[in-house]
Amino acid sequence: IVVSGIGVYLYQLNQKKRKEETPAKNFLARIVVTGGSSLIRHPGSDWTKAEAGSEILPGSEVKTQKDRVVISINGSIIRLDEDSYIRLANIGPQEVVIEQFLGESYHRVSEAVSSYSVNTEGVEVLTRGTTFLFGVTDGEVATLVLDGSIDLMTEKEKKGLKDGEKGLVTKVNPLVEVSLIPLEE
Repeated sequence: IVVSGIGVYLYQLNQKKRKEETPAKNFLARIVVTGGSSLIRHPGSDWTKAEAGSEILPGSEVKTQKDRVVISINGSIIRLDEDSYIRLANIGPQEVVIEQFLGESYHRVSEAVSSYSVNTEGVEVLTRGTTFLFGVTDGEVATLVLDGSIDLMTEKEKKGLKDGEKGLVTKVNPLVEVSLIPLEE
């Protein structure tokens, strides 16, 4: 009886230690749709083919080629158009941070996410519960608000944009140019 009591105690102690050593599972995003030629690279790994259902960890990168990818993160949706490249720097349940290096993306942001940002060299969009487009080409960053509002920030200024407004930042002009784009109903 004493031996079995010690065994149970040691087992419980070992289970408690395992729980303490096991990190909480990272919040996962998931690829919902892919055209077949897109790639994903998890931190510390090589590029592999992105497939529908693939989990995405914080720090993972996704690159499209001649197709599109749709990613789901805690009720928010990102659609990467062809020839786009992003890094999901943070994909927590309350905060999402995306670094976009190239291409165009569509974002439908859930109101459940407290902070959602997309950034690239010196330009950042910060929003919550909004739908917008974000594009990065050589020397230009553009965003178009489809529904809701965003803050478009550079190192020099911050401007609020709302439905139908487009913000443009270029290397030549680091100030935000805002224009109204008529949106079809």
